[in-house]
Amino acid sequence: MQERGIEALTTEAHLRYLQPVRFDDRLRVWVRCVDISGARFRFDYAFELDRKRIAEGWTGHATVDRATHRPVRVPEWFVTAAKRAES
Repeated sequence: MQERGIEALTTEAHLRYLQPVRFDDRLRVWVRCVDISGARFRFDYAFELDRKRIAEGWTGHATVDRATHRPVRVPEWFVTAAKRAES
């Protein structure tokens, strides 16, 4: 996005821990891009250890013009790529 003059700013973050993990544990992280609307989108996350969910969360993002920091619509190429990844 940055190369195309757009920044995706993080506007919110939420994480819910379901069980503890250790420093050297290897986690699997699942990410989905959802709720794309106007200048906003959201990533949903699921964290697993040995196929058991240990945490979940989401981050909210807003797209802005890199030079002016004014909101711009999420680019269509990003919407298309997110939909393709989900299929």
